[in-house]
Amino acid sequence: MRHPVFLTCFTLFCVLFPRCVSSADEGQKWAVVIGVNEYLDPKIPALKYCVADARKLFETLTKQGGFDPERVLLITDDQTRAHLRPLRLNLQRQIGDWLENCRPEDTVVVTFSGHGFVARDTGEGFLAPADCEKDNLRATGFPTERLRQMMRNCQARQKLLILDCCHAGAVRSGEPTGASGEELSQAFTQAQGLITLASSRRDEVSHAWSDKQQGLFTYFLVEGLAGAADFDGDGVVNVDELYRYTYEKVPLAAQRELNARQRPVRVIGPETEGVFALSRVAIAPRPLNTALVATFIVREENANGRLVEGATVELFHRGPDGTRPSLLATGRTDSSGRVQVPVNLSLSQQAQGTFAASVSHAESSRNYNLEKFPHSRSYALYVPRVTTPMQAGRTIENSIGMKLALIPAGEFLMGSPDNDRDAWESEQPKHTVRITKPFYMGVTEVTQEQYERVMGTNPSIFKGAQLPVERVSWEDAVKFCRELSALPAERSAGRVYRLPTEAEWEYACRAGSKTKWSFGDAEPSLGEYAWYHSNSGEKTHPVGTKKPNAWGLYDMHGNVWEWCSDWYAEAYYANSPLDDPTGATSGSSRVLRGGSWAHNARSCRSAYRDGSTPSNRDNDLGFRLAFSLVE
Repeated sequence: MRHPVFLTCFTLFCVLFPRCVSSADEGQKWAVVIGVNEYLDPKIPALKYCVADARKLFETLTKQGGFDPERVLLITDDQTRAHLRPLRLNLQRQIGDWLENCRPEDTVVVTFSGHGFVARDTGEGFLAPADCEKDNLRATGFPTERLRQMMRNCQARQKLLILDCCHAGAVRSGEPTGASGEELSQAFTQAQGLITLASSRRDEVSHAWSDKQQGLFTYFLVEGLAGAADFDGDGVVNVDELYRYTYEKVPLAAQRELNARQRPVRVIGPETEGVFALSRVAIAPRPLNTALVATFIVREENANGRLVEGATVELFHRGPDGTRPSLLATGRTDSSGRVQVPVNLSLSQQAQGTFAASVSHAESSRNYNLEKFPHSRSYALYVPRVTTPMQAGRTIENSIGMKLALIPAGEFLMGSPDNDRDAWESEQPKHTVRITKPFYMGVTEVTQEQYERVMGTNPSIFKGAQLPVERVSWEDAVKFCRELSALPAERSAGRVYRLPTEAEWEYACRAGSKTKWSFGDAEPSLGEYAWYHSNSGEKTHPVGTKKPNAWGLYDMHGNVWEWCSDWYAEAYYANSPLDDPTGATSGSSRVLRGGSWAHNARSCRSAYRDGSTPSNRDNDLGFRLAFSLVE
């Protein structure tokens, strides 16, 4: 019997982690690298860059990853020897035989670049060798389950599986013809010790980048392995750094270079702990620095305005390629409105790029280009007149020690304006929303102590009583709400807990603000309010240790993503009701808000929307509670 299938556009990046961070140099390193462009079945369209991607990965693994070329098996269309061509029989034999060479102290990497399919009736996944027949998958395809078992049976404790399949260039107009990588990745959610990264979300595709003659995801995968993902500068690129790098770079390049949308997704299976190193890279020598002092005087509005005490001034540098500005130094004005900011400039910073300053006070902020810096070192800065921020509502403390703040009813502008370069289409149009009834919302994200007290378990990777609970799915969060509501003290108080709607979340996050973040538009100030990739040290932090917003809520930006009750829909804002919107009536993903410790400032904006499957668990997924007042 022949079964209907989906032609799949996806990239999966799966890792079986050891229990701790380990050296890039322990044991031997083995790899199988596979690339398929051409297919015998005319029903399967040819791909452009899979062989090129495979060869580039081979080159990067052997040059930057420390892999001996003799221990890297390259299987591609253009191989002259028959046993190295990507046929089904070769994949079945060569992968298994190669993995048998591995010892427990070894590292193994297996990559596949080509088409993938999902059977519509059973949900089974298949990789497509060159001799695959689309209408006869069970006889001619290579089951992903078989590959997973091969990886699981391999003795090596450090295992990485990269599946980069079906770029958008294979189909007309770049539209997908079947299931996404996120859908395929669900096959690995319950695989113990396994982490999966899909190159695109549901209803997205993995794009080819013609200018680079590579797949978009693989381009940044290779760039990250070559050293660009070494965020901490220790000379080693580990698995978590590589994920962070692709998560930041792929969506941005897709939007700017291809006018498209592509966002990697990570799913972590149970019993997964720690990270391991993938490549060792050279540490660039530190350039000679020049020490100097910049002087700023801050006033309200203009040169005749009141001198402002306690204003924060931040000095930053933007490279010539227009990358995200790097914070150089910060200071706070004294009673005379004056601050002197010591700064060390490298030779390259002095020779190229531009400088800017950001000044913020209370809820007001403004950015300035310092065109003559560092030759000129004294500047007058002006901030909008300071107004008294909206006061936070009263708080209550429930039976498990959780504090919740009263959020008043009100009206606000939801989403991002059309001229915001950081905005995604899903954040538009900006529209008026009325929250017609007051409600209570958690002052902080749910902590591990609170979660364990109610549920009796703690699924978190990063352990600590006051750390936010993570690795909780939307389904887990909803169950927690039910269990907490059922406690006698909560029933007696009439409190029925729930997740906030997406509109309630943004309303509470903004707390009366209309800026990119609840505190203003100055990105360098984000570190005062949020744990995100620039300051998190690649982990969560105790809740409530950064500044709150104007309504007394902590960590609305960063630390962990927060589940909302709504189904996620890209175009929902076009038809959102004015009063108390609750999201789409159905869907495949639930809304996530707020960004996390692993993500950039753009993802932490008040308007930023994301979504994931309700069963997904990751070490940056958490939640906070809400409940409605009893009428």
